[in-house]
Amino acid sequence: MDTFSFKAFQAISEIDPTELFFQRMYRVCFKFITPTTQQIDSDIQKQLENCYLRYYKTYKIVCEEAHKYEDDFDYGDDDDEDDDNEQYEEDDYYD
Repeated sequence: MDTFSFKAFQAISEIDPTELFFQRMYRVCFKFITPTTQQIDSDIQKQLENCYLRYYKTYKIVCEEAHKYEDDFDYGDDDDEDDDNEQYEEDDYYD
């Protein structure tokens, strides 16, 4: 990967760690490198493709799993905590 592509890749990963990151990563790996394909060994090109696909698939799996359990996540409720504290105070009072 040439210096320009590497710097572009670094900048993108810092700015946008979302699905757009993977779309842009694809462009960096293939759009910027394709003109210099003659200088890049085909094995390196295949490694870049595999790397991109591996990270993208992992990202998709994580997102799908997170959405499955989104409704089960307990965000907490301040009212419940206050009720518990009031119960403890009452118990202490009657002792």
